[in-house]
This record gives sequence, C-alpha cells and structure tokens, in this order.
Amino acid sequence: MLALYQQIIAEDPSFAEAHLVFARVVLGWLDFAAITVAPAGYTAEDTRQLFADVSAAASEHARTEEARLSAEVLRARVQLRLTDLVELTRSLVKLHPDSLSAWREHLDALLLTSRYDEARAFVRRAAARDFNGDEGPATFIAFAARVDLASGLASIEQLLGQSSPSEADYYQAHRIYLHADKVEAAAELARRYIAAATDPTWTLMVKIRQACAEGRVSDAFRFVGIFVLHALRSAPVSQPRVRACRARHVAREASGTQLRVHARRILNQALFLSGRFLSCLFLR
Repeated sequence: MLALYQQIIAEDPSFAEAHLVFARVVLGWLDFAAITVAPAGYTAEDTRQLFADVSAAASEHARTEEARLSAEVLRARVQLRLTDLVELTRSLVKLHPDSLSAWREHLDALLLTSRYDEARAFVRRAAARDFNGDEGPATFIAFAARVDLASGLASIEQLLGQSSPSEADYYQAHRIYLHADKVEAAAELARRYIAAATDPTWTLMVKIRQACAEGRVSDAFRFVGIFVLHALRSAPVSQPRVRACRARHVAREASGTQLRVHARRILNQALFLSGRFLSCLFLR
C-alpha cells in the first residue's frame, strides 16, 4: 500500500483523494488495537511522522470543504485536539446534514470529550431524522446507546426487525443487549451472528462478551487465549506493543458487561499470554 501511494503521489503530488485515503490507512497503523500494521522497519515515530505529512497534504490539496474537514478530523484525532475534533465534526454535520457517517463522527467526538448531555440531545435529534437508507446505522445506534440506552434498544430492535439484518447489525445489537443486561436475548443474537459471520476474530469477541455476561470465566479464558494467540501470530515480531495492546483491547471490550471483575480476570490471562509486554496492558 505504501509503495502504491508513493508511486501515485510521485506522478501527481496534488492528488488530494490519494492523500486522504492513505491518511486513513496510516491512522489504522497507529491504532494498537487494529489488525493492520505499518510496514516492517517503520518505528512508531516514523509512522506518526508519515501520518502528519500525508494528512497535511490531504488538507492542503483538498478539492472540497468536505475533504478538507475530513482530513482535519483525522489530524485532530491523532493530535488529541479533542475540542477541535468536536467543532470539526460539527461542521461536517452542518455541511452534510443527511449523512449518517457525519453524525456518527460527531457523536463519537462528543463521547470522547465526555459531553454526555450534549450527546444525549444529539441522539434525540438523530432519531427524528431520516437518513435515506444510509448504510451502517448499527454502529451509530451502539454509540447512541451509551448515552440513551432505551433509545438504543428501540432503534436496534427496529433494525433487527427488517428482512435481512447484516452481520454488523447482529454484532452491535449483541453489545447493546449486554449493556442492557439482556443476557439471554444477547445469547440468541450471538448465535445468529456466529452463524452469519465471516471473520473468526470478531466471532471470538462475541463469544468472549457472552461468556463474561454469563459468568463462564473458564470459557472466557479459553476464548481470550485463542484471540490473543491469534493476535501474537499475526503481528510482526518487531512490533511487540501492537501485539500487547491487542490483548488489552480484548480485555477492555470484554468489560462491557456488569461482570467487570471477570473482565479483570480475563485481562490477567491476557497479560500472562502476552509475556513480557506487561507494562502496556491495563484495564481502567
């Protein structure tokens, strides 16, 4: 991917769309919980500098205000300019009021900055809108459920009532049901997701959450072991922090139920499985 980007930019340094797409790719490399990682030989500092250069070019050469805002949103996230992130995503919503993805970006920013009252009001505004069949409503609903669980439950149940719910619909619905302590109903959603899922990694995540919710600690340990070992095998040897923080991500996700103590025990298992990378892993 890096070589392709460099080839494209060598031919046209002002190709804004290429800069923006690749900035999103590099942002994934900076995420310790992500599956993709930077090319061999790139240190964390190298990757951060690459992101800074690419995202700046995306903003500088943007052909539209939407593209410029999108690049600046990425930059604000990485630079932890969270107040700017809120305002930038608010501008995206104003620019494209019918785009669910813009609303999702802004809601995420409000949650990141702990503006829960504002987020709750924003969710109510979203519920009154028609996004014209915009794809990916389940993720927005999962975000919304964090500040208005009743609304999130009603919205996800409506989504599941449609003719052909997607994998993403089942996945996010399972999270919401567990947050609502609907453990038995969540188990049925887990079965439906696993039957339809194509990615074994996320299937394991669903199994971990459900085991935590049901108090099946030994099963949760077993699933986490499989997940973490898979993460260790898939990450390059030169990137131990990536491998360790993936284990942390698993444990953090597992804590989304009322049985937080079980998630902490699972974290201990993840710590053991990830060996010498203990300093990277803490569940708060």
